[in-house]
Amino acid sequence: MNTIWKIKILVLFLFISSLLNAQFLSKEYYLVDSISNNLEKSDKEMLDALMKRYRAAKQDTTQINVLSEIVESLQSENVWIKYNRLVLKKCNEALSQKNENSILYRKKRALAINNIGYYYGNYTSEYKLTAFYYKAALDSNIALKNYKEIIVGYSNLSGSYQARGDLANAIKLLEKALSYQDKVSNKEILLAPINNLSKLYLVVGDTAKSIEGLKQALSISIKSKDKALLAHLYHNYGIVLYYKKGIGAESYIEKGLVIRKEINDVKGIVISLIGMCDFAIFKKQLTKAENYLNEAENYLPRLKNTTTEGLYYLKKGMLYDLFHKTDLAIINYEKAKDIYKKVFEIEELENCLNNLIKNYSSNKKKYASQLLDAYEMYYAVQERLKLNEVKRIVAKEKYEEELKIAEAQYKLDKQISNAKAVAKEQKQKNFLLLLLVIAISILIFAILIFKSNLSNKKKNKIISKQKEEVETQKQIIEEKHKDITDSITYAHRIQTALIPDYNALFKTFSKCGLIYLPRNIVSGDFYWFTQSNSFFVFALADCTGHGVPGAFMSLIGINGLNAITKEKGIYTPGLVLDELKMIVVNSVNDENNENKSRDGMDIAVIKIEKNLLTFSGANQSIYILRNTELIELKGNKQPVGLSDSTEKFKNLRFELLAKDRIILFSDGIVDQFGSENNASVPKKLKVKRLREWIIETSIYSVTEQTQTIKQKLIAFKGVNEQTDDITFVIFEFE
Repeated sequence: MNTIWKIKILVLFLFISSLLNAQFLSKEYYLVDSISNNLEKSDKEMLDALMKRYRAAKQDTTQINVLSEIVESLQSENVWIKYNRLVLKKCNEALSQKNENSILYRKKRALAINNIGYYYGNYTSEYKLTAFYYKAALDSNIALKNYKEIIVGYSNLSGSYQARGDLANAIKLLEKALSYQDKVSNKEILLAPINNLSKLYLVVGDTAKSIEGLKQALSISIKSKDKALLAHLYHNYGIVLYYKKGIGAESYIEKGLVIRKEINDVKGIVISLIGMCDFAIFKKQLTKAENYLNEAENYLPRLKNTTTEGLYYLKKGMLYDLFHKTDLAIINYEKAKDIYKKVFEIEELENCLNNLIKNYSSNKKKYASQLLDAYEMYYAVQERLKLNEVKRIVAKEKYEEELKIAEAQYKLDKQISNAKAVAKEQKQKNFLLLLLVIAISILIFAILIFKSNLSNKKKNKIISKQKEEVETQKQIIEEKHKDITDSITYAHRIQTALIPDYNALFKTFSKCGLIYLPRNIVSGDFYWFTQSNSFFVFALADCTGHGVPGAFMSLIGINGLNAITKEKGIYTPGLVLDELKMIVVNSVNDENNENKSRDGMDIAVIKIEKNLLTFSGANQSIYILRNTELIELKGNKQPVGLSDSTEKFKNLRFELLAKDRIILFSDGIVDQFGSENNASVPKKLKVKRLREWIIETSIYSVTEQTQTIKQKLIAFKGVNEQTDDITFVIFEFE
């Protein structure tokens, strides 16, 4: 090898070495590996300063304190957890050697374990691991009688339960945290658990306890220097008092507003002004309410595209509604709708759509296209047919009770009228008799009147008692209606949290389209997916029933699929369905019960790996759209659940070509009743018509095809009620 080539190789080696040195900081100096040199400037400066102190420290205890300070100070989410694990490792090593400073190391180890729980809770969806580490840290602090960290530990553990929707245990854990309040001198540590507990009490309807907790938090916060927290607590206290119809609610909102203006909390100022607007509307002071919103408008440029800006436009639309200014109301509702779409605030988006539909409907000729778009978006967000049905039943029962009262009153009036007619006729006859006979007749008439009065009093008592019973029944029905609606709405939140939204699916499989229309608030249909670097697995299921029963079965299905894939590592569709069938059968049947339940689900599972599609179905088929040809893959004729068949689910394999589209759907779409060309008798849509729609729209992109099919479905359905939950999915293979 000549000298020139040697020089070239040396230069290349030095260049590569310099690149590597620029990419990562030295593990030998910084103690942990893979720390990028592109840290935030503040993080890098702080880390360098603390590492100098660490290197200069002569005692292990000083070093462990410096490492703990690094963990608490670093902002980079990928770096602080590395130092936290280093703290845990060093503490375990010191404790294994029975170090004389064992209490210090036990405290630092508990803190490090708690930080791992924080990491899993805030950067992953591993709720079980979150609770496991929080519980381990809490047990260590209880053993150490470290009361401040015990309070923090119970609060953290409560948060992990709240994230899973287990409000009962979340409340118990916060109450346990506050049982240690007499053990700490610095009461500010209690503010977070008290505030969180008050919010949970309000959610479960115990406003008395919510107010009591906020009072305690306010008394602590007033003594602290945290003005932002004090203003927040004043606002919350005012809102709770407003719901409780307590005295002084408005004054607490005003106190919070004064503080927020003092510290220039722009978001807080707008929220407080909107709260003051609500009070003014409640008092029917509409001009005053408008003034509050006009003041809030000055702060909006600093709150662009936030939920707070959306709340402002929603409230302004409501105010214009009260002024009967429909066009201005629509403008503001549209602005609120666009913002809530961007920030994915589904419940508030639904509220906007309801108001828009109401205003568009006031002039259908002018707002025909806008009304159609609003209805389409509304159905995509959520249909509240169950709630409307409950309201209809309550109204019907109320009407029937009122009808019974009216009928009873009519019979009573008729009896009184007949009695008076008889008495009058008797009086005319007696007039012709002798004075003695007349006297006797008068006496008889008086007796009849007396008896009639007694009878009327008794009947009036009966009617009064019936009215009281009707009012009592009405109140019971209204309370049950509210309880049922609240329970179903909460179940919807849980189901929504488990079923991935369209955006999550779109990020994983960019060319896809989805129609998801639950018949009720909660759905018996669900879809689910998982992926790795080499494959994508998707499932679409139609559970037994719809509404609440179907939703419960969907939770069993989703949890079963997660357990089969993530815990057992099974991804082949046929094997997945075999495992899921055992889970469903065991979940809905008691070994000691002879009457076995046949509840279950029809489900299709596909796996796409490179260009190979593997499909398995339980009473489900899928279609492959290749150009304008539909190829059907049929699954087993048995459900996932108890059935007469014991055969294993088969796997069908299909080689995909570019532009092939895979189509899955539940039977809700083909079972929908409706008509085309204004036919008078509604009929089912059926598979044949759906196949025609799919082929007709095959020239469009996946998104356009899905939207066109959805529009056809809405037009076909017309005024007919939705028959079942509807789910329809298209994937295009690239």
